[in-house]
Amino acid sequence: MNTKIISWNVNGLADSNKRDDLRVLIRLWKPLIICIQETHMAGLQRHQVKQIWGAKNFDWVALDSLGQSGGILMIWNNNKVVMIESLLGAFSISIRCKYINDDFVWLLTSVYGPVLNFEKDQFWEELGDIRYLWNDPWVLSGDFNITRFASERSGTQSIASFMRKFSNLVHDHQLLDLPLVGSHFTWSINSSWSKLDRFLISSEWEDHFLRIEQSTLPKPFSDHIPIVLSTEEEEGWGPTPCRFENNVASR
Repeated sequence: MNTKIISWNVNGLADSNKRDDLRVLIRLWKPLIICIQETHMAGLQRHQVKQIWGAKNFDWVALDSLGQSGGILMIWNNNKVVMIESLLGAFSISIRCKYINDDFVWLLTSVYGPVLNFEKDQFWEELGDIRYLWNDPWVLSGDFNITRFASERSGTQSIASFMRKFSNLVHDHQLLDLPLVGSHFTWSINSSWSKLDRFLISSEWEDHFLRIEQSTLPKPFSDHIPIVLSTEEEEGWGPTPCRFENNVASR
């Protein structure tokens, strides 16, 4: 099955108008699954998630924000994907899932990494624990709040210890860090920029598909660029242009 997974730090969804804007984008982008970071919401209700997804064919899992910080929401098309089990961590949501017409079981994790350096070791431990629990083909995605390499951020080019630990995670769990098509960075404010968001995949997940691409989508709001992991099994591979409505972009 062709797959489209979107990951995006939206920088808050408490505003109902912003949820409406996101629904317009989801209708245009047509993801199989969307992973949203920084919802800034706790106690999400089904009607609020439906407002975002825009249709009845969905299931979802949410991790509450802590006040105006954090919060993760994962929504998927339940006509095509079924969740087997889920796990909420301090910094992540994970679901074991399968396609409705396929016995391929895989693991999807969406993260919102800690901003504070003293919490980062707990973050690495949490991801290691997830991998210890489940050894399925893995897609690890989200806003890690960390770059892997000095070249992935503006300003200082020094290599910090947490960057080495990030690369160690990728190496230890044999994850593939796919090239990002469309932009060198995923977050920017004024002249500052960083690549904070990415998809990492296991070779077992890659082996299930003929072609895989990680690319960017238009950024109508938020200081983060939405990224998409797409698989394709037909001729005509390549990014499809996507336009968003001007009234959404102007908000």
